[in-house]
Amino acid sequence: MKEAADGDNSAVTTKKRVLEDIDGATQLLKRGPGGSSFMTCDNCQKNIACAIFDLHRCGDAKLREEQIARWAKADMEHKKRILEEQKRLKDSNGKADKQRKVPEKESKKLAKKEKEARDPNLPKKPPSSYMLFMNDFRPRFKEENPDVRGVTEGAKAGGARWKSMSEEEKKPYMEEAAKLKAAYAEQIRLFKTSKGLPAPEDEKENATPEPALEDRDEQEPVAEA
Repeated sequence: MKEAADGDNSAVTTKKRVLEDIDGATQLLKRGPGGSSFMTCDNCQKNIACAIFDLHRCGDAKLREEQIARWAKADMEHKKRILEEQKRLKDSNGKADKQRKVPEKESKKLAKKEKEARDPNLPKKPPSSYMLFMNDFRPRFKEENPDVRGVTEGAKAGGARWKSMSEEEKKPYMEEAAKLKAAYAEQIRLFKTSKGLPAPEDEKENATPEPALEDRDEQEPVAEA
């Protein structure tokens, strides 16, 4: 009898421990009424999973529903004014974005061109040795290739030809470019003197030394393979 009683007590203790473990586990898992895995929100009456119920925010959805309801009740004139205002803001924002996207380099280049265009007496920048070569190459290329239209093919062919030329072949163009550059420097000096501006030599003496920048306005193209 005692052994039987001890067995019953052991069974009760084991059962109690299991129930406690189960209760401890169920406390970590939220459940709705009747053990359901979903709970109903009192505000929006939507069924939300218990696991994410604390993250549910129905305020935004409710506000949107109220806005939709007010829009449906609004008269046509009010709707028209709202839509026109939205379109105006969208257009103005689009123009502002487009203006911000203009590269700074392009802006400086345009400003420089406009400044130079204001004075018709400003000496014109001389062509580079490559441009002098292209002035000779283009007529020959057109004559040898009468069926080719546009300037793209001629520019590609000229770039490839210039890249393949030796220094001796380029020498006449380089010498001519050097002469034109020297003449241009003298013209600029006289032009600035006539305008009361400092001569290029004075600018170099007074300017803060900076790293030399490569002139890219007439940069030689890279021949394509």
